[in-house]
Amino acid sequence: MSQWNCAINGQKYGPVSEEDLKQWIEQKRLSPSDMVWTDGMAEWQKAESVPAFSACFAAASNVPPISGIPSNYAAVAQENAPGAVASMVCGIVGCMVPCTGLILGIIALNNYKKAMASIHRFPQKYGGEGLCTAGKVTGIIAIVMGSLAVLYFLFIFIIFASVGGAAGMR
Repeated sequence: MSQWNCAINGQKYGPVSEEDLKQWIEQKRLSPSDMVWTDGMAEWQKAESVPAFSACFAAASNVPPISGIPSNYAAVAQENAPGAVASMVCGIVGCMVPCTGLILGIIALNNYKKAMASIHRFPQKYGGEGLCTAGKVTGIIAIVMGSLAVLYFLFIFIIFASVGGAAGMR
């Protein structure tokens, strides 16, 4: 099968197989007026004028477009926003080690806030909202557990200090 290049809304894609382009036609990602080119062609041509694709456009005209997907859609994995993973990890470790929970919970919430700001500022570039949510929830739990651990150790310290102080007075 030959390899093709195409231009959709000014964005160049390729090389892609002829079968891929036929699927794009069915999905309404490649329109009749988009330009295509392959080895052996003197210049770029409208996709509808290429015999390999003209029948596909006729068949695809009866199929409604996929809603919610722009015609120049290309699946691209988004990178996690800076701080998203750190938020989740700090929250989880803070829950598992309550002595560090207070500090790690605060760090988790701080990273959550930074990561979500990046996601909202650059939604095309960054993902990781699920990691952020996990970081927020585990961060809050870590803060509660860490606070309880601190109160417990203070209570133990006060008890031993008062018992030790009372024993020293005798």
